Amino acid sequence: MVQVRDYHCLMRHTPGGSCLDSLTADDLAAVAAGRTCIILDLSNEGPALASAIFDDLHAQLAEKSIPRSAALFVSQNRRIHRQYEKAYGKGIGFATFDFFPVACATWFDSARGIASFGAQGFSPEGYAPLSDPNGPVFLCQNAAVRWHRVLLYRWLTLAGLSPDGLVSFHGISCDNPKGREIDLNAPPPGVAAAFPELIADIADWIPRQPQRFDQETRFGNDLVLTLDASAFARTRLSIVTETDFFYGEVERITEKALKAACMGHPLLIVGAPRSLAFLRELGFTTFDGVIDQRYDTIEDPIERLSAVFASIKGAVQSAKEDPERWRRQVIEESLANYGFARNGLQRRIGQVIAAPLLAQLRTFLHSGALFQS
Repeated sequence: MVQVRDYHCLMRHTPGGSCLDSLTADDLAAVAAGRTCIILDLSNEGPALASAIFDDLHAQLAEKSIPRSAALFVSQNRRIHRQYEKAYGKGIGFATFDFFPVACATWFDSARGIASFGAQGFSPEGYAPLSDPNGPVFLCQNAAVRWHRVLLYRWLTLAGLSPDGLVSFHGISCDNPKGREIDLNAPPPGVAAAFPELIADIADWIPRQPQRFDQETRFGNDLVLTLDASAFARTRLSIVTETDFFYGEVERITEKALKAACMGHPLLIVGAPRSLAFLRELGFTTFDGVIDQRYDTIEDPIERLSAVFASIKGAVQSAKEDPERWRRQVIEESLANYGFARNGLQRRIGQVIAAPLLAQLRTFLHSGALFQS
């Protein structure tokens, strides 16, 4: 409980069956009087609307006679309020907080103290963007098995691009706790018609065991808590497979895209629409004069996947055919991004991510009402 003047905001995490049971009679009276809002923080979890969560939340609020308008749901997804309104109409308020970028950014700040996201933050000693013109062309690290990563992995192989990159894939064996997150017989809608060659005989070619390029590292490609600076140093381009692709009404990035930008890598993002736009909002350049970025605004996932494949092919060919020309084209922006990550990103994150949420809470403190983000 954080007290501000005669107001206080109760920090709660939902769902959990009894997450509101610790509210006292005084707390409930403060909610009814508009002096208290309940902040429900799901900002470090999956962004798509799950009806079970909101059904449970609504039931708890009703049981406590708490109006839905007194609850502020904090999520990574900038569009989750649209999903909510389609399902429930007006009700609880929403705010966004980009948990993974906020936490990860502490790795890169030149004045940082203790890293707030994992134990192995970035060490700048010996690192410079695009310093190896003779290494592999691109870096493509894949986390948990999701359909867009499977399709990209196969496309890189069929397009003959895999030998030009450092490509990882977790595998679907039983020793991978997330290896069964997709049904090989049920690709997303439209995929079978648009990309039959990418799913043909999938059970025969999809890797069972992890495919790694860093065999010396016991954790393979743990993209959340580690950063392999050597992989970025050896390559000229990042193909970032973000968490979300085929879900509708999702708009966010995670640490995956942020790391590539902070390392000064030219990048393409196989992810949700407007991922590059959000990086630009944070203060990064996205190499739009060198890499075709038209895919970033395409809503339809099938069309977006076709466009991003074309963009990847063009960028990889350009970086491969003339490494020195590629470096000349991108080095200024690469160094600018790398420098910004170390001296400016933290401040910008405060302006873009933290300040709007704080403004929302200040509005409540002054008026007793939450506004929709």
